[in-house]
Amino acid sequence: MSVQINAFNFPVWGLLEKLAPAFLAGLPKIVKPAAQTAYLAEEVVRRIADLLPEGTLQLVCGAPDGLLEALGPQDHVGFTGSARTAAMLRKHPAVVTGGVRLGVEADSLNCSILGTDVSVDDPEFELFVRAVVTEMTVKSGQKCTAIRRVIVPSSLADSVTAAVGRLRSSCDALLHFESAADSKRSALMSPVLLRATPNSQARASDSSAGTSSSRRQAISITSPTRSSA
Repeated sequence: MSVQINAFNFPVWGLLEKLAPAFLAGLPKIVKPAAQTAYLAEEVVRRIADLLPEGTLQLVCGAPDGLLEALGPQDHVGFTGSARTAAMLRKHPAVVTGGVRLGVEADSLNCSILGTDVSVDDPEFELFVRAVVTEMTVKSGQKCTAIRRVIVPSSLADSVTAAVGRLRSSCDALLHFESAADSKRSALMSPVLLRATPNSQARASDSSAGTSSSRRQAISITSPTRSSA
């Protein structure tokens, strides 16, 4: 048996990339998607279930109570998500003493590097800044390829910081947390809605004049730690 536990931001791709090699190896598959996007995984399973032999693909949504305990040395678990959840799985008795094999894809340490031959007037400078801001905001920075470090020449550090700040403040973000606990973890559990703002200074003035900041505010987030699956 092969069990896959997937992150919220890859409900379809994450499912299929683990499904194919398991089937090629002749293993039945249990899919455990993240609760936030389980409805997409459910739709995929519903569409392909009739194409597969009965019982070879099962879907578990919600708390997987007893799932790991039911596995044995012949079984494998493939996990994609946070380093915190991965550490919990590594300590599970089924893995430590039960012989269950565990494969983990957790937090990355990717970086973006600006070359020493680039100046602020070069198009590469603008591309670099846009890429950094994209990595900080798309999916709240919660994806396995998101950068965690920005490395620039010391002579350009101030220019890069200022340019990133300007671009971030030119967008509005609709921030929504599922609970107070989510907001304390500084990880946005729901998608972030981004849209360009023609005049960020005007919007800032509106906000200071009494416009509600709970529904719309300038982006001021950094790449957070990815949430658990």
